[in-house]
Amino acid sequence: MTPGRLWLGIGLALLSALGFSGTTASAVFAYEASANPITVITIRFLGGAVFLGLLLSLTGAPLGLPSRDRWLSLALGLFLGGQSFWLYSSFEQIPVGLTMTIFYAYPLMVGVVESITGREKMSRALWIALAIAFVGLTLVFNFTGAGLNRTGAIYAVLAGLGWGVLTMLGGRIIRQGDSRPVTFHMQVSAAAGFLVLCLVTGDVSFPRTTGGWIAYAVMPVFYTIAVTAFFAAVAVIGSVRASLFMNFEPIATITIGFLVLDQVLTGQQLLGASLVVGAIVAMRWDGVRRVEGTE
Repeated sequence: MTPGRLWLGIGLALLSALGFSGTTASAVFAYEASANPITVITIRFLGGAVFLGLLLSLTGAPLGLPSRDRWLSLALGLFLGGQSFWLYSSFEQIPVGLTMTIFYAYPLMVGVVESITGREKMSRALWIALAIAFVGLTLVFNFTGAGLNRTGAIYAVLAGLGWGVLTMLGGRIIRQGDSRPVTFHMQVSAAAGFLVLCLVTGDVSFPRTTGGWIAYAVMPVFYTIAVTAFFAAVAVIGSVRASLFMNFEPIATITIGFLVLDQVLTGQQLLGASLVVGAIVAMRWDGVRRVEGTE
């Protein structure tokens, strides 16, 4: 891997983290305007599929995939829909901080599985960075043990495991190719699944304010950028490193919360943020060192 390719992968992972943070903030605005999780997720996937399809058409990029990759992508899209449902269901059961602390254990799982399967070689520095990042995230979300609910915790575990599986399988489908057609097929099948769910359950609740509708409009854009950039990063630098750099997402979310949602940062959260950033810097240094060592 060349230094330029490494930095490209890092940039894509950080862009993805910012995109997911923007998606989260948009969802909060939509909830405040009386939207509900199923409707938010449906709009996110449906709008994302439309936006990405238009982007591919305008840039002249192909929408099609080989038959095997197409069916695998559609299947992963249904799995992605389930993962999103588990995550948003957890938000309803336990504090968001606890949900995200549990969810962000997935880089550890990805690292273990990829090491066991021999897909990626795990260095001591990488293991330490993963551990520090998780400890930092625990401090970032200021978990005190209050509000623990077994059902909510199980949903959060399923969401984290689901995203870890998507990380590894998505990277295998994309390989060194364009991530956008794969992401498009995933979003189409996820959107179709949630549209059917809305029709069957009738559980639809739209925003009641202009701000809520604006949030609906920008959310698919943020989400499409986030998912596309993430799987592109996986194809460039591997799932373990991409997952670690995604730990920047909660830092970006906290910053957006402070600037836009008037959420106050505590000293403990700032310490946790510092640990996460430190782990990211350490991981970047380790990756650069390894690249330089192969030249």
